[in-house]
Amino acid sequence: MKISLIAIATVLLLALLAVSQAASSNEKLVRKLNHWVKKADQARQSVDLSKITDPKVKKLMEKLNGAIQKAQNARRVVSSLKKKKNKKTTTETEEALSDASISNGATLKATTGLNVRSGPCTTKSIVRGLSAGQTATFTGQTATGCGYTWYSINGGWVASNFVTVVGGGGGGGGGGSTGLLSIAQLKSIMPNLSSAKANEYIGHINNALSWGAITSCARKSAFLAQLAHESAELRYMEEIASGAAYEGRKDLGNIYPGDGKRYKGRGPIQLTGRANYRSAGRDLGVDLEGNPTLAATPAWGFKIAAWYWKTRSLNQYADQNSQASFDTITRRINGGLNGKADRDKYWRRAKGVLGC
Repeated sequence: MKISLIAIATVLLLALLAVSQAASSNEKLVRKLNHWVKKADQARQSVDLSKITDPKVKKLMEKLNGAIQKAQNARRVVSSLKKKKNKKTTTETEEALSDASISNGATLKATTGLNVRSGPCTTKSIVRGLSAGQTATFTGQTATGCGYTWYSINGGWVASNFVTVVGGGGGGGGGGSTGLLSIAQLKSIMPNLSSAKANEYIGHINNALSWGAITSCARKSAFLAQLAHESAELRYMEEIASGAAYEGRKDLGNIYPGDGKRYKGRGPIQLTGRANYRSAGRDLGVDLEGNPTLAATPAWGFKIAAWYWKTRSLNQYADQNSQASFDTITRRINGGLNGKADRDKYWRRAKGVLGC
């Protein structure tokens, strides 16, 4: 058993080091690199380091773990180069996205007087103005720029802070508001959330809602209620506790010394444990296992929350829009009914704000 383990680990170690070095400069080797990362990770996960007494074997397995990290770093380098190659050159760092959570042709209503601009930034030229109550037609794209999330309309762009969605959208049942979430709605659901944070988060939240098909009133209400409780109204994107309580929790995939603290709860849904970080990262195409603090950033935290929601099929319970189904969602997230009164409070408030 000892000789076999050493042989397997040695082969995987050499393969990973060789392929990762080449893959850093050769995109064609990415598939081979992914293959060896998977093989090595499977070998690593099948061994319990706490039961290995031979220091040579233990040291070799630790080297294998380090090689896996190097290979994952190489994979990120290639991914980054590919993104830069395909990225269009613009004067601002703006990303226009097709938004599946609101249909082309949906109606946007101005909540105050605002300017329609030629592009998604306040430095762009003013095309025309919209008065309070005036409507415009959404043309299918959102973008971030100059500190705002922007919606495309006929002939220009408007900042999301100053419009509400009064038509269009899709996904799920429950009636009420569908499509994009406005800053006013977000702050009504989470009144302790600062305007600065609401403005920073709204684009990421809407992208996550779209990605997870959390677009009906019932779905958004349940999702936002759970996030409000887990993060104290988006105040905490990382667990306050050290994470030491998770040390040695094999059910969370924490099998190496320090895993408890390294993979503590992060993001608005408090992603916890090496296994969850690995799974989320694999599905989302980012190395969360190697870079766990990314889960606490808005860019990834909200999408991870939507990933968690989607992979546990929670939309089907949200669609039922009942107390029993919401309790089921709480159990799927929490493992029990801890904080039930607080979660229920946010759920009722969200339904009232969104209209279901």
